Amino acid sequence: MHWIHDMPYEPSEPVYARTDVCVRLGANVTCDGFDPNCQIRIQTHAHYDHLKEFSSSKSNQKIIVMTKPTMDLLVAEGEIDLPNRNNVVILEADGNESEILGTRIALYPSCHMIGSVMPLVRSSSGAEVYAYSSDFSWPLTITPPKVDVLVVDALYGNPAMIRDYKDQDAIDGLIEIINDLVSSGPVYIRGHRGRLQFACALVHERYRNPIILGSNAARSIHVFCRHQGIDMETLEMGSLEAASLLREGGNCFVFLEERDKNPIIGSLPKKRVWLTRFSLTHESAVTEYPNGLVKVGLTDHADFEGTIELIRCMNPKLVIANGAQGGDNEALAHYVRQELGLEARWDAVRRSEHGWGE
Repeated sequence: MHWIHDMPYEPSEPVYARTDVCVRLGANVTCDGFDPNCQIRIQTHAHYDHLKEFSSSKSNQKIIVMTKPTMDLLVAEGEIDLPNRNNVVILEADGNESEILGTRIALYPSCHMIGSVMPLVRSSSGAEVYAYSSDFSWPLTITPPKVDVLVVDALYGNPAMIRDYKDQDAIDGLIEIINDLVSSGPVYIRGHRGRLQFACALVHERYRNPIILGSNAARSIHVFCRHQGIDMETLEMGSLEAASLLREGGNCFVFLEERDKNPIIGSLPKKRVWLTRFSLTHESAVTEYPNGLVKVGLTDHADFEGTIELIRCMNPKLVIANGAQGGDNEALAHYVRQELGLEARWDAVRRSEHGWGE
């Protein structure tokens, strides 16, 4: 354990979390954001809140590193030039180091969605290792090594943010709800990209009812199926067959991403399922509301206990609690200092502090 001394540890190269989600790892690497002073961008996954200034990176950074599933998802969303660009480098999330423009980089699976990674970057001297958790679930399929600096997502940084149920409880609760609704017309399920497709695969495995996808989910479902070895036939919202099923109240499943509009054909059912991306802080994975909404805590983020376990595992000299996407980075940094005896800070920097525009 690295105890706090009178002379606090400082990395030899810049490592920080910006308020706009971009994370700097060393002299030459940014994650999920653009910095004109860095030649390399690592795209940790394909969620929209991590794609800040992606066009600027394509045009101005020498290398963009990502996994194949992440590239395929971005292509499905319209980044059709990625496979032919000479500044896109595909790496496996296997923990093996690769040298890119003189920088040693390793990607570990973050278990957040297909293709998502937790990058580790060596300093120019090779003496230090900097890591960014990005969005992650716990436990991980491959355990990362110890590092010198860990920038960790603080979405569940408050000690109160602990789930009182296991992931399997949420899956079982979802299946139980679907069993109650499956024979009473369309079953509407809304959720965040990744968890929604996970639920879609569960339904495909257990039922034979037609599956209708909103426009956003339909664009990328083939990527999820291909990388997960699933053979699934679906209908797209707005097609003649989908419209007929919904108009007649046929037994089917309708999967909508959070960006999709509610269907205008027919009326919404009395019960609707929402897969929440945040943990529910009570004993049950399922919450039913009087208006017919049913929330299922099928999250793809580690809770507070999982966050602490990641920090224990990687045992950094310095923890930077990243609150750019919400959560409680101050509480997390305080807990890490007081309970784990590690140096920690929670301040996020603005772009203007490093000499370029807001």
